[in-house]
This record gives sequence, structure tokens and C-alpha cells, in this order.
Amino acid sequence: MPIQSCLIDKMLQELKRSRTSMEIQSQNMTDVLDKSNSALLQIEASRTIKHVQNCKETQPFTYNKETINDLTKVVDKFSQLLNISAESGNSADAGTNFEDYLETACQRAEYLGSNVRRLLAIWDTVQQMRTLLLQQDMELDNDNEDEEKENNYG
Repeated sequence: MPIQSCLIDKMLQELKRSRTSMEIQSQNMTDVLDKSNSALLQIEASRTIKHVQNCKETQPFTYNKETINDLTKVVDKFSQLLNISAESGNSADAGTNFEDYLETACQRAEYLGSNVRRLLAIWDTVQQMRTLLLQQDMELDNDNEDEEKENNYG
């Protein structure tokens, strides 16, 4: 019997240690969760404060109909893409479709960017031509004035 009571005592001691260990771990987890929740609340509060501050600094902007239509098209295309992804049912296919969409959008943005650069180059060229024409007109006017002065004095 003494061996059994010794085993029981050891088991009870181990249970007591594990219980205190679990209580300590539970307390540590609770502390971590409380800290993370307070950090999240602070982040959320700072976002709302920044949003309110940004709203005070910004001026309202009205969009024209073309911009609203373009934004509507973007949202519609994105929702269609998500529907296609959801209908496929295969997450690998959905990821591939989304990757393809992003790649296409990136290519489109690059294409539009190159067109904008071309238009800016054309604009600069036209501005240079205008400046050159104005200079030539001014030189012609000065030459004509000089000739008139010479004719009047001569």
C-alpha cells in the first residue's frame, strides 16, 4: 500500500503543478490578448482621428459623369472577376484568374502611362514651336520697325 500512496501523492503533485502552470499560461494569454486588443483599439482610434483630421484639411471634390462611369465600370469588372473566381470553385484557378487580371491591369497601366508620356512630349514640342513662332514674329516686327525708322529718317 505505501507504494500506491506514494504514486498517488506524486500524481496529485504533478496535477497541482500542471494546474498552476495552466493558470499561469492562461493569465499570460489573457494579458497578451488584452494588450493586443488595446493596441488594436488605439490603432483604430488613431485612424478615425487621422480620418477626421484629413477630412478637415481636404476640400470636397465633385466628380464628373465620365469619372463616375469609369469608376462604376472598374467596380463592375472587379465584381465580375470575383464572380468568375467564385463560380470556378477551385482556389488555384481563382488565384490564377486574379493574377491574370492583375497582370492585364498592370499592362494596361503601362500602356496608358506610355501614351501619357507621348502626349506630354507632343505638348512640349507644340509649346516649343509656339515659342519659336512668337520669337520669329517678334523679330519680324522689330525688323519691320527698324526698316520703317530707316525709311522715315532716310
